[in-house]
Amino acid sequence: MLSEVENEVLTHVGSGTPMGGLLRNYWYPIAPSAELFEHPTKEITLLGEDLVLFRDRQGRLGLIDRFCPHRRVNMAYGIPENDGLRCPYHGWKFDPTGACIEQPFEETVRPDGKFKEKCGIAGYPVEENAVRSH
Repeated sequence: MLSEVENEVLTHVGSGTPMGGLLRNYWYPIAPSAELFEHPTKEITLLGEDLVLFRDRQGRLGLIDRFCPHRRVNMAYGIPENDGLRCPYHGWKFDPTGACIEQPFEETVRPDGKFKEKCGIAGYPVEENAVRSH
């Protein structure tokens, strides 16, 4: 029988946990890609994390944290653009890796443009696989 501590180690899969770190080394089917042609964003909960799967206007897929770091707006309501997903509240834009690539009006407050480098969100690699028939 497992001790309480051993049970915690083996059953907690959130970010930063030992088992969560192990399970993040594997691929998981998370959604039919055709769904993203009708509606380009989809809320996903995977391994205890709230994420958004999206397709940008170039057709690239991204899987990023569900909430914008600025005002915690749900990115499932984001606006897909050529190079990422734009937050519908203040317009911060994130690429498919979760890097913040644009912050409207922040450039006037912080002209060096380096603040956006500190504002990225979690992002995970995504692959689109075709169904193979035998």
